[in-house]
Amino acid sequence: MNASPSTRSRRVLAALLRIGWVVKRQSGSHRTLSRTGWADSPVRFAVCIKNEGDEVSLEIGKLYRVISDESAQGHGYPRIVDESWEDYGYAADRFVAIDVPEPLERALLKVAP
Repeated sequence: MNASPSTRSRRVLAALLRIGWVVKRQSGSHRTLSRTGWADSPVRFAVCIKNEGDEVSLEIGKLYRVISDESAQGHGYPRIVDESWEDYGYAADRFVAIDVPEPLERALLKVAP
């Protein structure tokens, strides 16, 4: 029998805590973890505002997940999880970054890679 999602979540959390991750803060059942030597990488989202030449991969007005990559971002190409559910570097002027409320973030991460 497969474990329920909440049981799997508890197991993953317990495993992370065993290998050195610590709970940085908690809000309800949502926990933010950190680990010494690891940079914080908050989940970010952006809305597509231009898709010329990438109409198949990007939809104007759609919300996309941004993968933390300071090197790519520094070159003006944030890593975006596109319609193929893969992340690619797209020109920053194609997107507007937005902050989303925590409940929305949790909901989006359930369906977004």
